[in-house]
Amino acid sequence: MIEIKKIPYGKSDFETINEDNKYYVDKTSFIPEIEKTDFVFFIRPRRFGKSLFLSMLHSYYDIRRAENFEKFYKGTWIFDNQTKYRGKYMAMSFNFSVITKDKDKVQQNFNDYCVKVINNFVNKNLKYLPKDILEKIKEDKTAHEKLQTLCIELEGNPTKLYIFIDEYDNFTNTLLSEYGVEEYNKITKKAGYFKEFFTVLKALATGSGAGLARMFITGVSPITMDDVTSGMNIGDNVTINEELNEAMGFTEEDLSDMIDYYKSVNDFHLDKVKSMEVMKTWYDGYKFAKRAEKTMYNSDMILHYMNKAKGKHYPDELIDDNAKNDYSKFKHFTTINDSTSGKIKLNGNFTILEKIITDGYIDEQLVTSFPYQKVTEPKNFISLLFYFGLITIDKPSIGFTRFKIPNESIKSFLNEFVREGYLDAHQVTERTHTLVHRLGNMMCEGEWKEPVDLIAKVISDGMQARDKIEGERYIQAFFKAHLGLSNAMIVKTEQSALDGYTDIAIAPHLALYPEIKYAFLIEMKYLKVKDEYNEKEIVKTATAQLAKYAKDKNIHKEWQIKPLGDVTLKKFILVFQGRDLKYSKEI
Repeated sequence: MIEIKKIPYGKSDFETINEDNKYYVDKTSFIPEIEKTDFVFFIRPRRFGKSLFLSMLHSYYDIRRAENFEKFYKGTWIFDNQTKYRGKYMAMSFNFSVITKDKDKVQQNFNDYCVKVINNFVNKNLKYLPKDILEKIKEDKTAHEKLQTLCIELEGNPTKLYIFIDEYDNFTNTLLSEYGVEEYNKITKKAGYFKEFFTVLKALATGSGAGLARMFITGVSPITMDDVTSGMNIGDNVTINEELNEAMGFTEEDLSDMIDYYKSVNDFHLDKVKSMEVMKTWYDGYKFAKRAEKTMYNSDMILHYMNKAKGKHYPDELIDDNAKNDYSKFKHFTTINDSTSGKIKLNGNFTILEKIITDGYIDEQLVTSFPYQKVTEPKNFISLLFYFGLITIDKPSIGFTRFKIPNESIKSFLNEFVREGYLDAHQVTERTHTLVHRLGNMMCEGEWKEPVDLIAKVISDGMQARDKIEGERYIQAFFKAHLGLSNAMIVKTEQSALDGYTDIAIAPHLALYPEIKYAFLIEMKYLKVKDEYNEKEIVKTATAQLAKYAKDKNIHKEWQIKPLGDVTLKKFILVFQGRDLKYSKEI
């Protein structure tokens, strides 16, 4: 009997995945492309397969593992297309996610960890090292001293060093989010073990004849590297290279093959087409190069789904809680703690998020390198959103790139993030559980008035002076953020319909909840407090717009609107003046 391959959810060690008979999506075909660059700097969002990719590279290049090549790589692309550098280096890997996040202990812990890694490396590679190097390494007390000695002593040595650094910015990002800029600057700007470590790496990567032949560093943003190296010139940033767009994450073909395998061994019982539709809606859409042809799925989310898709029921939770925790660290980029009032204020970066939520896209140049102190510049913050995976490349244009939200998982996170930002800044409360329940009723029973009134009340209670200046964007973003709390609906921003765009379109998530019976088109009108309120004229205009949009045949087909399906399309108008909902009516 053939043993069924296990879902490798949460596993990132290449050799262990093979030994434990876990399913592996082959990424070895990107090895020749990686070899074109000696010192690689590569960024991808969290939980996108970075650690597994580095582990695969480590096993491939490590001279101590050369004899196990067939055992671990048979059946992969590289097995029949191996390069001349296979098994030619002493490979040393660091994973900085294990570093403590305690600000008082982080420097010493970082040094202690790196010292252990280097000492362990030397002990295991004595066969390939100069004979007298062990005593010299023992004399060095710090990690950067040991690393410098190691690389210098390897000059002229037949076997060179390949260094891998995973999650290089993990603990610095946590320091920034939990303790603020001052503690972050201590470790990245001032002299210390962390700063000195990268100073040595920078020198060894740019020097000639040293023992460090290759290096691969990965993380989630370029900020820390720019800060510790004064310009991030420690290696070539290949993050947005078109040839590496598919190096991490899964393609649609990868996903299809995975489902086919588990169906073939009778271990996946859901409908393939519907499952792929759900996963495409919630996990696909990432594009990491301006002219890349394929979009990528978040691999962690796919494995989460496949791990939960047991029996005949679709997973209840489409978003991995671990991913939610990762994104929660993002708040410090968008808020300011007002020392005078003691309250949280929203900064200009939060306004950018409002625009993305409201408009569904944003246009800006893609920046590859910037220090933390310049993250408040719009182009840098928007690029940071891209590196974090919160927006992705839609299409390039002359002078700028259009970015969009990649999928419903990220839209859901951004909606929740924006909603919590408003609540934190305005010191108001809400009953989220009640609202989510009412939104579910809205999709199944068509009762929209109560959830809309609940959202409007929170808007009225929370709107302050700042919002009166930017009231329309605030209300639209806040409204959409709250609608996005329910995964029974897919909230579409500026849904194209005939010759115009609806303000809010609520599509039924039929693949996940086939019992849904309603879809909605909403036309929102906003007036400033001092504007003249002409209800008759406003309603007349909004009614005509909704009537036109409702005739769109593509919407009827996609949403299975009667008689093409069982869904009833409802249309209603909302009119806000200042902070108050003045008018709401179904037409």
